[in-house]
Amino acid sequence: MLRGIMKPEYRGNVIEFHLTKWGYRNYSVECTYHFDKQAGKYMLSIWLKRSDLDDRMHLSSKKTDSQYISGTKETIVENICRIVHQACISGYFQYFIERYEYELACFERGNELFEQERITEHDKETDMETDMETDKTTDKATEMETGKSTDEATEMETNENTDEDANMKTNENTDE
Repeated sequence: MLRGIMKPEYRGNVIEFHLTKWGYRNYSVECTYHFDKQAGKYMLSIWLKRSDLDDRMHLSSKKTDSQYISGTKETIVENICRIVHQACISGYFQYFIERYEYELACFERGNELFEQERITEHDKETDMETDMETDKTTDKATEMETGKSTDEATEMETNENTDEDANMKTNENTDE
């Protein structure tokens, strides 16, 4: 019997199979099943799970969430063992494991990008705060030197530049 080979773990209507024996380290398959009275068959859903993450991925060879399988109350576990065993030896899980690993890698890269953006944004905010502090220090130094606020000093400088421009134009007109 495959039950002895597969060594399933039972949790109510959930059976878990560890895939290490078939070369898929840190992976297991969770099979949930229940009897559908209208169909007269068991509804089976298979989930791929990594032991180091609290997450699982639904496996589906078709666009449906589950599949019906035949069996009785006495034979259903053996039938599920047979399905999972066949999937293991045929390499069926390889595609889903690769897809799962790819999704995790995409998540990690995306997370790195978001973290980099967050750090960059934080650095910009820190630089702006530093610039504002530097401006305040410069304003106080200017005020201490001139006895006037930075705005007054800037206004005086602008007026001086305007006066110099006017004098230069006057000199140009008189030279002609």
